[in-house]
Amino acid sequence: MAKSFKTLLAENRRLFCLLALETLPEYRAPATLLQDYLRGRGVGCGLVEVIEEMHWLEDGGLLTVEPGETIPTATLTRSGLDVVRGLTLHPGVARPEPTLQEVVVRGGIEVAKAHLGVG
Repeated sequence: MAKSFKTLLAENRRLFCLLALETLPEYRAPATLLQDYLRGRGVGCGLVEVIEEMHWLEDGGLLTVEPGETIPTATLTRSGLDVVRGLTLHPGVARPEPTLQEVVVRGGIEVAKAHLGVG
């Protein structure tokens, strides 16, 4: 049976969260930055949904979530990095395309710079 659009969207959103974290120093970002990144990749959603995806990924061991004072922060784990690089598969996360990784990584750096206000 084919996957529903909702399922495909969730799987891609999770992959893009992991890809975004791979591009950032210390593999770490607040939920608001991930939300901006997802919007820029065409899979935008509300902040609550981003946080729910972060916890879903944490339950799978692909990232850790620190609560923070107001906004939680995600940090990529070694297992999450393996998924991003296509070395392992994880149910519920889209498989990265080899050419997609390079394009997304470059876009992630630009989104991070814009978010942080650096040139």
